[in-house]
Amino acid sequence: MGYTHYWRRSKELPEHIFVRVVADFKKVVEEIEKNGVILYGGLGVGEPEINNDCIRFNGNSECNHAQRPLGITWPADVAGGVNVKDGDSGQNWFAGRLLNNRTCDGDCSHETFSLPRIYEPADWEKEFAEEYAKDDPYGRYFAFCKTAYKPYDLAVTCCLIIAQHYLGGYIKIMSDGTAEQWFDSKQLCQMVLGYGLEFKLLNE
Repeated sequence: MGYTHYWRRSKELPEHIFVRVVADFKKVVEEIEKNGVILYGGLGVGEPEINNDCIRFNGNSECNHAQRPLGITWPADVAGGVNVKDGDSGQNWFAGRLLNNRTCDGDCSHETFSLPRIYEPADWEKEFAEEYAKDDPYGRYFAFCKTAYKPYDLAVTCCLIIAQHYLGGYIKIMSDGTAEQWFDSKQLCQMVLGYGLEFKLLNE
C-alpha cells in the first residue's frame, strides 16, 4: 500500500535510444535541483547512477527536514510541486495524510527508482518476472516504484515521461496518480525538453 508508479518494459532497451533518455533526463535533473530536489543513490545516500547503462536514484535519507507523523501519504486531487516544510493538506485518507505538494516526514527517501537498460531480475523475483513477461504480448517485464509522493517523485515521473517519449512500445507506464497529479512533471519536461504535455498514462 502506498502511492506507486508502475511500468512494463522490454528486457533490453535499445542502446541508441536509451542514451537519449539519459541525456534528456540529465537536463531535467538540472532544473529539478533548482527546486531543491537533490537526487541520491538508490539507498538514499551517495551519488545517483545516471549513465548509459542505468538510471537509479532515490531521495535523501538524511535530509534533516522536520520529522512529522504523516502515516501512509497520498496526493490530494490537485496536488503538485514540492514543499518540504508544509506539504500536508490537513486532511486524511484512511491510512494517513493527504498531501498538497510533494513533501517528506523527515526522510526524503523511499523506494529505489531503477531503470536499467538491460533488466536482470534478482533471484527472488525471477520466477514472477519471467511469468509476467511470458503473459505480456510484447514480452515486457513488470516494475514499479513506491515514492509516497516524496520530493524525488518529481524526478521519477519526469524520467518515466522521457522514457515513454523515446521508447514507445518498449515501455508502458501506469500510476496510482492521475493526469492532474502528473501535470507539473509533464509541464517541466515540456519547458526543458519541448515535449511532455502529450504524455498519457496507460490507465488514463
